[in-house]
Amino acid sequence: MNLMETDLHQVIHSRRKLLEQHFQYFVYQILRGIKALHSAKIAHRDLKPSNLLVNRNCLLRIADFGMARCVKSPEPNDEDNKMNIKTKYVTTLWYCAPELLFSILDYDTQVDMWSIGCILSEMILQRPLLPGKDTPSQIRMIVYYVGTPERKVLEKVSSPTVLDLIQSCGPKVAVPWQAIFPKATKQFIRLVSMLLQVNPRKRATAEQALEHPYVSQYHDPKFEPICDKQVHFDADAIESLGPKEVNVALAEEVAYYETLRGPYNTRTTPPTIEDLNDEEKSESAEKPRMDASDRRIDDNGTFSQIREEVIFSDLKRKPFRSCPLPLVPRPNVVFALQRRRLEGWTSPVKG
Repeated sequence: MNLMETDLHQVIHSRRKLLEQHFQYFVYQILRGIKALHSAKIAHRDLKPSNLLVNRNCLLRIADFGMARCVKSPEPNDEDNKMNIKTKYVTTLWYCAPELLFSILDYDTQVDMWSIGCILSEMILQRPLLPGKDTPSQIRMIVYYVGTPERKVLEKVSSPTVLDLIQSCGPKVAVPWQAIFPKATKQFIRLVSMLLQVNPRKRATAEQALEHPYVSQYHDPKFEPICDKQVHFDADAIESLGPKEVNVALAEEVAYYETLRGPYNTRTTPPTIEDLNDEEKSESAEKPRMDASDRRIDDNGTFSQIREEVIFSDLKRKPFRSCPLPLVPRPNVVFALQRRRLEGWTSPVKG
């Protein structure tokens, strides 16, 4: 993976004011990655801004799959879609879906969609939408903002304590999203309202969110890959492995990938921060900038080739001020170049 200089948490909470195009491009990339993940029947379960890595070209990558698990994707009108998952609290509290807080154990990939709604809200507010101090306060904030859960949701609450806590809030009507986001566009509010649904069966899936007009300028199903096979792995069995078994498994993985790409260059010295800064300055001077109006790439203006070698380093993430984003987010160069090669385009490529 290429160097990602910062993360979305640093970007959101910086002094730099983001544009609507930044919100759209970031959330599109999140949805695109989650669509691929959910197609493999995997839930990330720990989506938050600090787990979304960002570079200076606004390219975003989803990271930290330590809490990811194999689950079953939701199907329309499927009320008996039960999962045998016993872990109650997995996501960071502020981005935790109601079904996890309500002790509903038959949750699915839709827990990630609630987290995306919280992240999208945090982008425009520049602060967390639901910053609960503990589980009870988080539940109260959800009930206050989104309203009292419907009966179908309450019937699945397995904890009497949680049920009493919800009922103690009294009947609540959802706060209008326009009051929470007074400066947001209608499309933004509609997408947030689709994602922040207490009932996971009414919550938008990744595919549905990608079809929303808010991200329509980037949406293209042909270039949004999915996994055609379900992935199976026993997370509990993996966690129970001893040190020797883990070392054997890692050695097998390294040997397998060496047969695919050749041996790793173990003599490569991790670059220093000064080397990285000099390299980034030289690359930025050589790269032609994209036209913000039509987002084209000139045929005769070649971008620097994407480095494929693996360089390991323990460099910490840079603060946002040392990784300035462009005034208007530029489309992913990788997507554009791949599209040109796949379809044999000779005209300028639109992102």
